[in-house]
Amino acid sequence: MNPETFAYAKRLPLPGRRFINPISRQLNTLGVLVFRVLVLLLSGLLLFPGQGHAMDIGITTRPPQVDGILEAGEWDNATAVPMNIETEPRDNVPAEVETTAYLMRDGEFLYVAFDAREPNPEDIRAFLRDRDRGFGDDAVGVLLDPVGNGNLAYEFFSNPLGVQVDAIEDDLNKRESTRWDAIWDAAGHIHDKGFVVEMAIPLNLFRTPDDPNQAWGIELLRMRPRDFRQRISSNPRRRNLRCHLCQMLPLEGMPVRQSAGSQVQWTPTLVIGGQKTRDDIDAAYQQTDIRDPGLDVRWTPNPQWTINGTINPDFSQVEADAPQSAVNTTSALFFQEKRPFFLEGADEYTTPAELLYTRLLVEPSYGLKITGQTETTSIALFTADDSATRFITADSESSSVVQWDEKSSNTVVRLRKQLGDLSLGVLGTYRSATDYRNQVVSTDLRWNLDDHQEWRWQWMASDATYPEALVNDGSVPKASSEDTAWLAGYHFQSRNWQAWVNHENFGEDFHADMAFFRRTGFTNTNVGLEHRWWGEPSDFWSQVDLGGEWSLMKDAAGDPLLRESRANLRVSGPWQSRLRVGGGLRRQVYQSVGFDQDFLSLWGEVQPVAGLRLEIFAETTDDIDFTATRAGRSWAWSPEIGWNIGRHWRLDWDHYRQIFHLPAGRLFTVRLNNVRLAWRRDNRTFVRLTLQDSDVNRNTALYLDSVSDRETNLGVQLLYGYQLDPKTLVYVGANTAFLAPTSGQSLHAVESGWFAKFSYAWQND
Repeated sequence: MNPETFAYAKRLPLPGRRFINPISRQLNTLGVLVFRVLVLLLSGLLLFPGQGHAMDIGITTRPPQVDGILEAGEWDNATAVPMNIETEPRDNVPAEVETTAYLMRDGEFLYVAFDAREPNPEDIRAFLRDRDRGFGDDAVGVLLDPVGNGNLAYEFFSNPLGVQVDAIEDDLNKRESTRWDAIWDAAGHIHDKGFVVEMAIPLNLFRTPDDPNQAWGIELLRMRPRDFRQRISSNPRRRNLRCHLCQMLPLEGMPVRQSAGSQVQWTPTLVIGGQKTRDDIDAAYQQTDIRDPGLDVRWTPNPQWTINGTINPDFSQVEADAPQSAVNTTSALFFQEKRPFFLEGADEYTTPAELLYTRLLVEPSYGLKITGQTETTSIALFTADDSATRFITADSESSSVVQWDEKSSNTVVRLRKQLGDLSLGVLGTYRSATDYRNQVVSTDLRWNLDDHQEWRWQWMASDATYPEALVNDGSVPKASSEDTAWLAGYHFQSRNWQAWVNHENFGEDFHADMAFFRRTGFTNTNVGLEHRWWGEPSDFWSQVDLGGEWSLMKDAAGDPLLRESRANLRVSGPWQSRLRVGGGLRRQVYQSVGFDQDFLSLWGEVQPVAGLRLEIFAETTDDIDFTATRAGRSWAWSPEIGWNIGRHWRLDWDHYRQIFHLPAGRLFTVRLNNVRLAWRRDNRTFVRLTLQDSDVNRNTALYLDSVSDRETNLGVQLLYGYQLDPKTLVYVGANTAFLAPTSGQSLHAVESGWFAKFSYAWQND
């Protein structure tokens, strides 16, 4: 996993890196900025870079059979597109292998076929994997921007065995996520000259403007992992431009609306099971029986609008969250959203400072989402009730989760307008419950000043009222509060350089209860500069980045909280290896006590042979024992292994260990393990065993308060799954959890149960 998103091993990051692109009022005076605005407006630079020749698409009345075999006559009406440009690691040079894509459509589907030639077919890397886990294999795919403005694209990839990956690339926020799942078809076949992949992608997945002259954006890609990971494309990719999706080719001839008009997708679900749990090893079990039917509906009245509704939704998770350490941390733990209803259209609510964290919703009985797209405007609305009211409360040094056990109503509205290279957005959130109310309004702006520069800005205001009971028990500081927050950023990027400055200012009484903020009541400024070297074909490395950054964080009174200087070195080399080394100095203040600290970290990954991935993270740093506000030293390391054993077996092991020392001796040791062993019969059927354990060992003599000397947890889950598509599936599983609350005690079961989930999706035209 990427070290920037690695949560369960490391201390939670400071908010100075919450968004990517920064600004500095020191770089441009107001007069210079106004002059630049006028020049850009008058010179017509609020346009995307030239996209090259348009690509047309063939029309068919005979849909091909999606089986991974190019049958004679099936693709006669298709447009053939050569994919002969290697964009990574070499810079827009002729590809070493031949690849051709074929495109055609009817009124309901876009059909794409890839004929990928390989001089040594035995080198093709392809394994049966979970959906969205196939990026380490050979793969082919298509990126589609149905609006054609270069902001957001839908990705559809498949490996040579038909393992699907679908994702959304958000070029405005420089984010890519595989959490989005769509129902589409793909099949692959390996032969003696390479491999073939065929795809059928429903057109009703996309919201498109009602403009017959609007061209889509398209890029066709082949990923070829060998010693280096080669990215082969249908069009060149200029490295001196900040934007990626703006360089896609125009795709003409796509329909404005589906020939069948309005379409409705129905997905009834049923979850059954039984669980027995107890709070500790001496308590009696509490039995819970589960009989939970539900219904999801997706209605596309036309290509511009999508309406998603759910009644008694299944918000359970089949895949367990990765274990995280809560030892010696002052911040709430962050968990990725995995529930399908919340992932649908989640990209529409993105802002520079994220204001929607749906894992705070516990157990809604209904939910509704409406998303729409015109030529230049996107609209999104989300509303749901919830069985409780859960939110994050924070100050300048810490954050925690608070739950008010009253049913809540939750609503989010998002509007975004695109004016050339200028994107304007408005977002509002509203939550209410008994004696509780929280509302936030926000406006944001993103502006591509030219091919290399971007400016971002966001302003937010909150108004909150909390129950007296939460004030009295110390969960929240005040019964009512109002405040504002804002951030701004400037980012420059060329082929070899990037520089950034950003600033955040969050008021003490700013409370966004549908967001995940680890701090409020602070200001933070971050400045950075980085240089990139690109390797030549004869070099053993393909890319080297060397840079540094400086951050200064203060509380609302202007007193320093953190001052940090950091240097980073990143190298990409053979065996698809990546190495990152970073270190620096910081001055951190906690509870009015200052600590001078140094830190050093290393992260690396390598794939020495097909199907085997090795990763290591290690860090040593001066640290703080937050239980007693005293200085210490922390060592942490985390090896990770991903091993495809043949085509059908997969083993993943993630380990984390942290040791914290005071001058008087070791304070605690934390160990976490996450082991997954899976067998896949094919792309639909699998069996998976998951083992998760944690062990916390404390030196009680060094703690000021009474603590347990040792606590050990073990969780076991066995799961059978049959998945026809992301919404038509059968899961049957069993789970058990064990606990040893102190040393000298053996593990005792504290939870056990079984569950089954059934869902089936069909569509009415």
